[in-house]
Amino acid sequence: MQLSDLQKLMTPKWVTVDEGEIERRAEILADHEFIIPDWQIENVLPKDHKVFLSWLPYLCAVDFAFTNFHRPYERFRAREFTGSVAMGHCFYRRFGDSRISASEMLRITGDGTDFEQFMRGMNGLPPLLEARRRNLREVADVMKRVFDDDMAKLLRLAKYKTCDLVEVLCSLFPTAYGSDFFILDREFIECLGERRVRLYLNKRANLLALMYQGRALMSGKALKPLVDGENLKSVTDAAVPNALRSMNILDYDRGLSYKIDHRQQLASGSREEVEIRLGTIYAVEMLLDRINELRLAGSKKVITMVELDYFLWQAGRECAVPPHLTKTTAY
Repeated sequence: MQLSDLQKLMTPKWVTVDEGEIERRAEILADHEFIIPDWQIENVLPKDHKVFLSWLPYLCAVDFAFTNFHRPYERFRAREFTGSVAMGHCFYRRFGDSRISASEMLRITGDGTDFEQFMRGMNGLPPLLEARRRNLREVADVMKRVFDDDMAKLLRLAKYKTCDLVEVLCSLFPTAYGSDFFILDREFIECLGERRVRLYLNKRANLLALMYQGRALMSGKALKPLVDGENLKSVTDAAVPNALRSMNILDYDRGLSYKIDHRQQLASGSREEVEIRLGTIYAVEMLLDRINELRLAGSKKVITMVELDYFLWQAGRECAVPPHLTKTTAY
């Protein structure tokens, strides 16, 4: 069963998807000049493509929880950067334009003082610091033991296929990449009866695939793109549903809207959070399909999730209203 199909089976309680708004937004975006992100940001990400490749499994492994969970709910900052971009700067501050070796990452994460210095921003340390250390150590350990410290070997094992890449990441890095899942039962979907279903969303693994594909497509053949970019999935974090909400594609119940707008935390795995993330998957897939139908009809080149996810991520970061707040390593 596709993740988006589960949203259809669930009777919405907190979040509904307005398919009419998807149609209207698709008509606007059908002529939009989407960009493929090359993930080259000065003082954040290295310019050398092979160096970027060595960074990628580490960067994505700690791509979660950049907002403080207590007042004043500050975003993690480093220099002029915030959020995940600020985290990228912390890596750049330490490694510059040099590759990240597994041995060096194990050394950094083995000492609490050194790791805190590595992670420290202008407004202190990011939330869930120990989880970040644990994820980085797992990535470094597996990269060293299994892949001889070579991300290209991991990509070759995955045959440069999207689904295989996500599967390799989630199976070999169960904490860093395979821990984003919910347990669904009939409280969520009546037809499940007594069954319990483990629902994987794999935000960080899908993010890695998206970032790799964007860089590879813009690398001038220095990196080999994934062969099935049309199979890339949306990243179910907090910024994307925030963008969809601002576009009126996701409609939140008044009570849920109040909680989000007043920075009340949604429990990880709660029905509210599950509905937001499933609604996001369903809406983004519908939006992408409809945009491409209209682009084909207008003899324009179709886009993939690389372009659409980046567009929505940027829009979500710029929204006046805050994204939902959940204490989780999932996003």
